[in-house]
Amino acid sequence: MPLSPTFEKYEVEQEVRSAGADVVMTSAQDFHKFEWILDDSRNNNKNPVKLVVLFDGKHDKHVTYEELRDEGKGQKLAQIPHFDVNPEKDMLFYIHTSGTTGAPKCAMVPHRSVLNKINNPNNQGYGMTEYPALARNREQGEYIPGNCGQVSAGTEVKVVDLTTGESLGPNTDGEICVRGVNLIAGYLNNPKAWEAAVDGE
Repeated sequence: MPLSPTFEKYEVEQEVRSAGADVVMTSAQDFHKFEWILDDSRNNNKNPVKLVVLFDGKHDKHVTYEELRDEGKGQKLAQIPHFDVNPEKDMLFYIHTSGTTGAPKCAMVPHRSVLNKINNPNNQGYGMTEYPALARNREQGEYIPGNCGQVSAGTEVKVVDLTTGESLGPNTDGEICVRGVNLIAGYLNNPKAWEAAVDGE
């Protein structure tokens, strides 16, 4: 749960308590903002924080990031159990508002909000083992369903008549011939098959 670096100690206290955070990771420069919470004499013994990790600097009562990292070296991680996630109800992370309309508030971000925004569109493309990246859809521009996109950089393509071997024009059925930088070097231990697959061009 990230906190704004502009927060002062009272805002930090409020947000740590509201989220029930028990681990704090901070820089030495901002550590003073957390001392208010860590001092039980100043917070009626309601300190929720169990561990403080400093990214830089040292402190007698708390660990540094390097110490925490070194402690885990050579340790085998426990198997993370599988558990079902409800994208609508289960939260992925918390993030705090800026507080422009009052005190900062802890915004709960469910799994669906992030999963729906992952930039991983399903685009069509065309290729083969011998020439994997022959053509692909443009990253920008109009998408045409059923069209595999533009020819990749460093690639030349032509369509030829299956009988005569003559080059054909656009929107004509034929055999696709390709050459370029992505062409494989051949078939391992099978030069005859490779000779049959390529021509002089």
